[in-house]
Amino acid sequence: MAAQQHWILITHNGVDFRMLHRAWLLWQVPRSHDGILILEQIPTGLAPQMALEIDRFIRGAPGLANAMYEWQATQGWRPYRA
Repeated sequence: MAAQQHWILITHNGVDFRMLHRAWLLWQVPRSHDGILILEQIPTGLAPQMALEIDRFIRGAPGLANAMYEWQATQGWRPYRA
């Protein structure tokens, strides 16, 4: 659904989406997806700050098509390497 709608997928479910992203690339799916962002769980009170961080990243990202990035508070955004 996200790929069909050209949405960037944002999830805490790194285990499943790392696997799905690897499969997407391995199977050379002819449709591109608009990116996957994996976030570590954060306290609810930090959600507004995290929303700003996501917005900042998306606006400055070098390109998210068929890419996946992971957020860790200690390291920031890192591209996922399958």
